[in-house]
Formats: sequence, C-alpha cells, structure tokens
Amino acid sequence: MDSSPLSPKPKHRAVTRPVLLITSIILGCFCACSDNNPTGLGKPTKSTDIKAQVLKWYEGRTAAISLTYDTHFRETPMVDQVVDEVIRRNLRMDFEVTTATYDHPPKQDMLPKMREAIPSGIHFFGHGHKHDLHDKFTFDYSYNSFKICFDLMSQWGLNPKAYAYPGSSGYKSTTQLANSLAGFICSRGAALDPDSLYICSGQEREPVNWQYLPSAVMGQEYPEYFNTHAEIEPIMRNALDKTAWVILMYHSIGVPEGYSCYPMEDFFRDAEFISTNDFWCANMDDAACYIRERSTFRLDTIALGEENSAFVYEMFFYDGLDNAMYDHPLTVDLTFDCPLPVTSMEVDPPILGRTRFDVKDNTLRINVLPDEKRYRATLRAD
Repeated sequence: MDSSPLSPKPKHRAVTRPVLLITSIILGCFCACSDNNPTGLGKPTKSTDIKAQVLKWYEGRTAAISLTYDTHFRETPMVDQVVDEVIRRNLRMDFEVTTATYDHPPKQDMLPKMREAIPSGIHFFGHGHKHDLHDKFTFDYSYNSFKICFDLMSQWGLNPKAYAYPGSSGYKSTTQLANSLAGFICSRGAALDPDSLYICSGQEREPVNWQYLPSAVMGQEYPEYFNTHAEIEPIMRNALDKTAWVILMYHSIGVPEGYSCYPMEDFFRDAEFISTNDFWCANMDDAACYIRERSTFRLDTIALGEENSAFVYEMFFYDGLDNAMYDHPLTVDLTFDCPLPVTSMEVDPPILGRTRFDVKDNTLRINVLPDEKRYRATLRAD
C-alpha cells in the first residue's frame, strides 16, 4: 500500500442490520438449493452417486466365440443339421451372402426364410457381390463389389454389418479401405498362426485391425487348418484363459466331398464345449458392436433429489455411435453411493422391457442400450 501522506486513509463503514438480514437470506437460499434431500434421509444426492462399469463381454461371460460358416443358409440337409444344433443349444452362427447368388430365383426365394431365422441367432455376413479374390482387383472394382453387396443385403432386410473376404483375400490396405467405405464395420480374414487368433486378449480393448479380423480355419483341406475338435479345443480353452474373442471359420461340415470338410461329430463336440463353458457365443456383428460401444460408453446422471422416501435421478447411457448400426445391449454394473442402502431401482421408460430391478449390496447388473435415451431412475431403500 502507498504510505505517501497524500494517499487518503481507508474509511471503515459499519455493517448495518438490513445488510446482515439480506446476507442471511441469500446464504439460506444457497444452502437450500444445494441440498436435494430436504426430508433428512441422509446426505444430499449428487450426480456422482451412481457409477457404471461395462463388463468386457455380454452378460459377464469370460470369453467370446463366433461360429461363421462359409456356405449358403439351409442349402443341404447337412447344413440343416448344423443350424438345428445351433438353435437347439441357443448358440449363434453366421452364414455367407454372396449377393449375386441371391439376386434371382430360385435362391431369391430363400430370403424370407433367412430373415425369419435372424431372431433365432442366425446372422448373415457379406461375402462380395461375386465370390472374388478382391486383392487381385482394383480399389474401384472392390469398392463396387462391397457396396453392391452391402446395399442389396440392406434392401433384403439382412442387416449387413460384418463381412468375410472370399479366400481371405483382404490383405491389401486398399481392399480393407474399400470394404470399410462400403459400410461394413468389421471384416474377417484368416490366421494360420495360433497365437494371433485371440482378439481383445487380456487388457486389449480393441482389435488390432477391424478390417481383417483373424479366424481359425476349420477343416481337413490342409494340415495347418484345425481338422478336429481335439485340435481346436486348446484354442478355445486359451480364449477362456485370455478372456479373448475367437472366430471359427467352417466350410463343409459333414460333407466329405466339400471344400475343407470338418466332421459333423467334431462340430457337435465344438458346440458341446461352447455350451458347457463360459463363452458368449456371439454373432460376429454383435461382438463388433459390443466392443465398439464398450469403448465409447458413458453414463451421465443428474440428481433430482428425494421424493416419497426415495432418491430420484435422471440417467443417460450413451456411446456417440450410430444407433441404427450399433444396436447391441451392453452389460453394465451400476454401483450406488446413496445415503441409505438401495434395494430396488424403478425406471421410466423401461430398460429393455423392464421397469423394476432388485439391487443387492448397492450394485445392479443390467443390460442396456447406450442409445442416448433419458431415464428417470427411482432408488428405493424398502
């Protein structure tokens, strides 16, 4: 402070009673507005009272596995056996669609049956408009092939998302780029090195390359392929140990004269092993959606306060992705840090058809679509 004699001395003014009264009113209003729990159930509710953690795999399974079959859906009685076994065990399987094959009768007549099979866990992956080895062609040719395939599958109601390169011919970066630009969110290739088969192993959260996912080639065409269940079982066991996703590529199950025949009895053993171990048997497109949604998931909450002896919040589950393409539920653990132990949660609108959930030890595991929908959540302690 300037100590010059010319500097005026500061003036001290007494605080009057009206000023004190106004200050008290302002502070009282601030405290009341900060407390969203006026009836005294405990500490005020906060937006940080609810925390969320997405589980690595759907429904908390240890590992994921996809059964992909490079053949036409229900083309022969042997294919029917495979489909019936998959559905009987409540597993999932993907079939190829080379769109030129279905673009005219009689194959076109199969499209309604293919659509009807989707709710039973049968999905379809793009396989080119023609069964071309796309690495041998130009970018423009490959893009046109992929785009026609994607658009026709969309037109036919087959929900195209995943792709598989014929002959696994998708090594070139330009081929992969063309496939991605055509609309496919992931593409399957082949891997002969067993160590490279494990996708999202351990702490890895994303595949190394979405446009060339490695897969185990099944069948007896070459010694490097997995010829029997005894050969593929160690891979599946390792997938459980590594909490990884593994894709199996079949061609001719139970068809000795077909390309790379895989014995039917060994396929049944594969299905039994998957059914009796802690796998999420996932369609390839569903696994891709889950991983991508998981990577960008967020939960935002707004504490609304206390109503009728319950704590009320707004919740927003979102991932920032296109909901028309990324539409698989995530399995989420919610943890509640509320003034009283929470025993139930009621939501409006319903989450996947449910309006009430039991809560144990202040935690709740739910499946929810991260579709940016606004939910009103009421947490009860009764």
